[in-house]
Amino acid sequence: IDLLLRFVRNVFLHDSVVEGEKWFHQRPFKEMAICTMISILEILGTYFDWAVVEWRAIRMCTKLVCGNRRDSVKFVAKRLTCPCMKKLHSATRKKVAKIGVCDGCRKQFPSSDLYVCTGCMIAEYCSKECQ
Repeated sequence: IDLLLRFVRNVFLHDSVVEGEKWFHQRPFKEMAICTMISILEILGTYFDWAVVEWRAIRMCTKLVCGNRRDSVKFVAKRLTCPCMKKLHSATRKKVAKIGVCDGCRKQFPSSDLYVCTGCMIAEYCSKECQ
């Protein structure tokens, strides 16, 4: 897990310098896949109840897959105590808004505009019609 985290950190730092401002607004497909693997490995190593493992995996993977660069940078920054990641996370927070995806219409919205399902606590909806 540590090796994967350091790899993603190096990719983030390198690409953010090379690509500059546009890097913050691109979809992090490869990094997102690696962060999802790391999340699942952490969950499998922590919990023994399969229902808990499944619920937590779905919740984190949904956040990473449906989110943007901000979510993946935060994921790595929380796991590494590297000052360069903290600085990158701070810059990302200033430049990229929090977003989420409506489970009904599959459109992206600011996170503050989405409602969380009170039944599963995972699904997010933009309106009653999409619920």
